[in-house]
Amino acid sequence: MTEITDSVLINNLYGILCLPEFGLSEFRGIFEEMGILSEVENGEIKHKQIEKINEWIDRNGGSNKDEIRLIECLEKFRELSNSEGNFNEQLKVTKNVIEYLLKLFSQKYPKYYLLSLVRHVRKFWEYLEKSQEHALRTAEFGRDHIIHSFRVFLLGCYILYRLYNEKGGDYITKCFKEDLRLLRLIICECLLRLIICEYFPDICDRENIRKLRENIRKFPEEVKLGFEDILLMWLLSSLFHDIGRPIEDAVEEIKRLKNTYNIEGIDIDRLSFSVANLKVNSNEIEKLIKLLKKILIKLLKKLDK
Repeated sequence: MTEITDSVLINNLYGILCLPEFGLSEFRGIFEEMGILSEVENGEIKHKQIEKINEWIDRNGGSNKDEIRLIECLEKFRELSNSEGNFNEQLKVTKNVIEYLLKLFSQKYPKYYLLSLVRHVRKFWEYLEKSQEHALRTAEFGRDHIIHSFRVFLLGCYILYRLYNEKGGDYITKCFKEDLRLLRLIICECLLRLIICEYFPDICDRENIRKLRENIRKFPEEVKLGFEDILLMWLLSSLFHDIGRPIEDAVEEIKRLKNTYNIEGIDIDRLSFSVANLKVNSNEIEKLIKLLKKILIKLLKKLDK
């Protein structure tokens, strides 16, 4: 059985980037120029192939092309993961890798979408770095969140690539479409039960809810979904999957302080925390609610016709 090391996961990611369905011919051309395309596609990247990659990087050093910079960063991550005492350097390389991946997977989206995405991810990193710096000093065991999240992404890619080789790309997109369909129904059901009944009691009766629910189920089922969309969704999911962990660590630390020093007057269940400055303007919420109400009333009128 193959040990799933960082090196194996990076090799696996190279294989994904060379998939014909992915449409990134640039990577196929790069590995072909290196003379290792067949090894990349067959998952046979070993010491000799890694040497060729590094020789190619040396020849193309200083390039501003995102594809070249991504390979440079991935090889740097491979190198750093094999040694100890380089946490800060590994953290810096990881950030660069994730930004290049975001750019890569967002090529078909408007540029403002990418810029907004990168800006929010950087804010999130600042939050995680600040909280994990504290947690790593106080906890008996502290795991960083940024490098860990990237490894989670790589591990998910490993599973996706195995599924691709076993069942094909169509199977993967079909599964994701079904998951999105179910997620949409769940979200819509929550909106119906929580938001509409709370904020719009004047239109909240059993018949109206039944009509709205039927209309939601009639929405088009077909979603254009490519492999790069799946990878982008997984990258974002893996990045944010630990967003609540620093708060969990903070609660545990407050409990320890309270018990150690017999502190009274702290109701832990009533504490509130700010997460990555993700504060929402109350005026914007009011605007959104008014807009939703207009849309729902129009929808109900159409259903009555």
